[in-house]
Amino acid sequence: MITRALSWAGLLLVAGSGAVLGGWITNKQDPVQFLSRKVLTPVVRPGDDVKIELDNYRILRCPQTTYRIINKPDGERSVQTDDKPAAFGKLGRDKYIASVPTPPSTPFGKATIYSYTVRMCNPWEWMFPVQYAEPWFDEFEFGPETQRISPEQAKNSLTQR
Repeated sequence: MITRALSWAGLLLVAGSGAVLGGWITNKQDPVQFLSRKVLTPVVRPGDDVKIELDNYRILRCPQTTYRIINKPDGERSVQTDDKPAAFGKLGRDKYIASVPTPPSTPFGKATIYSYTVRMCNPWEWMFPVQYAEPWFDEFEFGPETQRISPEQAKNSLTQR
């Protein structure tokens, strides 16, 4: 009798664990929907920050990491990571301005930022982070003085292609 009860308990434990793990693996819920993304500083002095206005709709609070690659005019690349804790940003619509630092020793000319974000909403994704949304490609220029424009003048880089 005890053996049968332990067998059923073990079977339920294995089945329940499999269901939880399966739910984690098949999770397709993106924590953030990106509505618009605008570069507010089309010209940046080397060493100054590129200002990007982000308009998001946050569904879940999960830790996430954004990887950015700045392709400089001389062909060199500057790689950055931006780790966000789970408590970053409010649930619902969230509009804010992100500052992306640039290398101070960069020649003047056209440059781009390639960005993508990975989420870590459960233990499976902590081991194997999942990229969500499309990668972003923002264009700007390195020049003698930083120029800032209003969000109304800026192009939405999510719809530029």
